[in-house]
Amino acid sequence: MKRTCSLYINTDENFICEFHPAIKRQNYLRMKNKIIIVLSVILLFSTGCRGKQDIAVAGPGIPVLAATTAASAITGTTATSGGDVTGGGGAGVTARGVCWSTSPNPTTTNSKTTDGTGTGTFTSSITGLTASTLYYARAYASNSAGTGYGAPVSFTTLADNIINVKNPPYNAAGNGSTDDTGAIQAAINACVSGGTVFVPDGTYMIQQKFYGSGNNNNGNGRWLEGGVELKSNMTFKMSSGAVLKEITNNSGAYAIINIRQAQNVNVIGGTVQGDRATHYNNDGWDSANDYGGQDGNGISIEFSQNIYIEGVRAIDCWGDGFMMGGDYGGVWGFVANKNITFDSVVADNNRRQGLSIIAGETVAVKNSVFKNTHGHAPQAGIDIEPNVGKPRQNPPDGMMTTGDIVKDVLIVNNQFMNNNGAQIDVFSWQGQTSNVTITGNTFATFYGAGPYGGNPNYNWNYGIGTRLDTRPAYGGVMVTNNWIGTGNIGIQIGPDFGAAGNTITGNHIGALTPIKGNQSGNTVSNNTLLVGSYPNGYPGAP
Repeated sequence: MKRTCSLYINTDENFICEFHPAIKRQNYLRMKNKIIIVLSVILLFSTGCRGKQDIAVAGPGIPVLAATTAASAITGTTATSGGDVTGGGGAGVTARGVCWSTSPNPTTTNSKTTDGTGTGTFTSSITGLTASTLYYARAYASNSAGTGYGAPVSFTTLADNIINVKNPPYNAAGNGSTDDTGAIQAAINACVSGGTVFVPDGTYMIQQKFYGSGNNNNGNGRWLEGGVELKSNMTFKMSSGAVLKEITNNSGAYAIINIRQAQNVNVIGGTVQGDRATHYNNDGWDSANDYGGQDGNGISIEFSQNIYIEGVRAIDCWGDGFMMGGDYGGVWGFVANKNITFDSVVADNNRRQGLSIIAGETVAVKNSVFKNTHGHAPQAGIDIEPNVGKPRQNPPDGMMTTGDIVKDVLIVNNQFMNNNGAQIDVFSWQGQTSNVTITGNTFATFYGAGPYGGNPNYNWNYGIGTRLDTRPAYGGVMVTNNWIGTGNIGIQIGPDFGAAGNTITGNHIGALTPIKGNQSGNTVSNNTLLVGSYPNGYPGAP
């Protein structure tokens, strides 16, 4: 017989069970109680299972890392990184380190270091890298539950031919107190042809040194200069936060960076800073007078070819920010400077000149700033002033040289502000100057260069844009399309010699005397002149 059971409790608590037709209603209460007991057991069992699940204890989690340390001390094959493990996830950290790859988000299946156990910070030495390659790195930490990772960082290894002056064996400190001259010079000496010496952020103290005895030269006509000396076929690259700072001294002639008898040299970025605020003589400090000389330079270029200076700041020098030295037309038989470029440089608060061009052929100065030169004449932004001839010393035949030569110079798209002498001086009365083009520049200066004053009766201290002293035999200076605003004279022709053969055209000049001097023998035309004081520059200048 087929048995069926329909079980329910209705609202009036009537219990109906059809299990067998013979079952009588008098069994109702006994059956109901049994059913209620069974249902209670089932309900209690199901509730107990759910309670057991709610109070289950979780296992350990993976470690937590706060960060991956940015890569440093990068070379062609190595770098330094690390991390900070801030939590172990409830279990002991059994391994930690840095993993890296050429693909983003590396894991421990890639190359990795192993740097101890536990939480806290750690440092990792990454090795076996490939030069000139972009890498991604992440700090990691592992426990029994798995591996946690820090945020990724990236870095690019140096080329094989790049030397970092802070890396062993050079170990420059860059801390603003240690003398780093020897360390940086050792790196320069070790640089291969076509290589680069890299100077990272820091302040590197540079010492002046003597090449001989005497107050001015070593008996061979060479100025006493210190600092570091670059060699041919190399690049000297400084980061934007790198400063080569001259150690205070009483030398009348030094340079922080020397480029002497070298070819194919690049100097890129950074700052060279002189000691003008603390320079002293043997009897004590005196920055107002010439007791300590006038040739403390930021970068000195002598008898060199194919030199490129870009993005360098030369500030606070006892002499010139930048200097191109001469040979008096062949006194010692050295080859003159040739193919020299200054691009996007800044010369600021130097004592004698922003830039001196004493000897050079094919020189370009562009996209640069020359300002606040003051303290020792001529005090110009740029001074083109070849030396007069002297008796030859090599060979010692007693013949007079013709003097230094400056020719084929382009000065374009620069800014000149508040230099205490002329913003640009062009001379030919000692040596020979020819084919100089001054175009697309802006000038702004007070008479006597504003905040520093100046003696209006002294020939050098005009607050002017450009002064031309060029002998008729040479001449050839083109001044065109400049914006000149001064508190006194715009362009001075002469007065030392009867300057001739120059062209002054298409300029915008605002000054009390826009053009001064004898214009005879020169081409002066199509200039826009505003008569008045315009020390903040020509109105509307770009």
